[in-house]
Amino acid sequence: MQKYTFSIVVMLAWCSATVYAQERTDVLPERLLSQLIQVPSISGNEKEVAGMIYEEASKYPFHLYWFNGADTAWNLCVSLYPLESGKPNVVFLNHLDVVPPGDEEAWTKPPFSGAIEDGKVYGRGSIDCKGLAVMQLYALMAFKDSIKTADLSHNYSILFVSGEESGGDRGTSYVVSKHFDLLNPVVVFGEGGSGISNPLEGIMSPDLYGVSLAEKSALWLQLEVEQKSSGHGAVPPSLYANKRLIRYLTRLMDQPRQPSFDPLTLDMFKSMGNYIGGTRGFFVKHVNWMILWPFVKKYFEEGEIFHPFVFNTFVITQLSSGQSVKNQIGNKAIAVLDCRLLPGEETEKFINKLRRLSNQKLKIKILEVSPASKPSPRTAYYEAFAKAIHEQNPKGSVIPYLFPASTDNNIFRVKGVPVYGCIPAVFTQDEISSVHNVDEQLRISSLYEGINVYTKLCFNIANIVVSSKR
Repeated sequence: MQKYTFSIVVMLAWCSATVYAQERTDVLPERLLSQLIQVPSISGNEKEVAGMIYEEASKYPFHLYWFNGADTAWNLCVSLYPLESGKPNVVFLNHLDVVPPGDEEAWTKPPFSGAIEDGKVYGRGSIDCKGLAVMQLYALMAFKDSIKTADLSHNYSILFVSGEESGGDRGTSYVVSKHFDLLNPVVVFGEGGSGISNPLEGIMSPDLYGVSLAEKSALWLQLEVEQKSSGHGAVPPSLYANKRLIRYLTRLMDQPRQPSFDPLTLDMFKSMGNYIGGTRGFFVKHVNWMILWPFVKKYFEEGEIFHPFVFNTFVITQLSSGQSVKNQIGNKAIAVLDCRLLPGEETEKFINKLRRLSNQKLKIKILEVSPASKPSPRTAYYEAFAKAIHEQNPKGSVIPYLFPASTDNNIFRVKGVPVYGCIPAVFTQDEISSVHNVDEQLRISSLYEGINVYTKLCFNIANIVVSSKR
């Protein structure tokens, strides 16, 4: 009877929850986001921005923990209950570091201005990932305001980590290796998918939310060929290192490849097809049917929207001969490949495929590789997330999603923890394209949408826990 009464309390609290926390802080979410953006927390420089989060979170009776492995690793945990309580923990994950701005002259507004104009917050990190950090923080504040002193069976914690953009060693990897048992995560919600408006013009309806259950693993390779030849550019040999490497890269780019449909991508396309309906929906649901392939393959060609979901991809990010003199022929040529591998693709097998394309000796060196893991199952926590999105946006549709990039999420997945990745707000294609690009920006309405979804998620999970114990 006591737990049933608590369920009613949770429902009433959900109905009365404000759009953002108001009881203890007078800083609007967009204002805090602007302040965070103004700190250029490029990987390795997160200390100041982590301190700002700590100061704001300290206004609430949260339990705060520093998980710092070094002077350049500032990882803050904001928790509803003490971690020492041993309660199964619902963990919200984000990161405080950002990538460099690139050519600052190309930005419409300075990349670290945090300008608030035209209903948007501008600057590096507004979406990736300080916007998500603000969504999660204000949602937990609103949840705390609503439940008052109620004793829930689950804990809720936010991890603000360092170094995600540089591999996660100083952030999530450190926290998981040193404090996993104390953190006691039962589920993690982090970045990954998002809501997107009209993702496939003319076919997809607006407001489709992808919640990632898996992501590609990242593999950075250095390719090197060596060819001794005459050194002067005025005496061109028939073959030299740069020429050999270019020939190889051309073969690599031109090789025919077959799409790969695993259970997750098939589930994703089936969900899309069910949402679209009709003949078009049927085609999307059955994209793996070779008889239908001529009608849908244009959407899977390189550069098209569905390409990364069914192919291992690679991008040539660096080319070098090691020579600085314009008329000198180098004996070595080097290329760096940024490869993104589908779940289940083994690194060594992928490298062997690359090596077989070379008819001469090719040196391949692994520069960095991110963790690979199996997809997370669709649990009651996934359904609670989908329900929260529907409650916020009844016209939206939620689908399971393979995230074509890599994040810290797999560090938890490797430990057997289900992880669901989504910034639960609707973005345009231009807004998504601004991530790691110039003019990154977040609409204030999207910021509040994310706060509302995360707040509703907290209540949905509380009700799941309660109902499961009746």
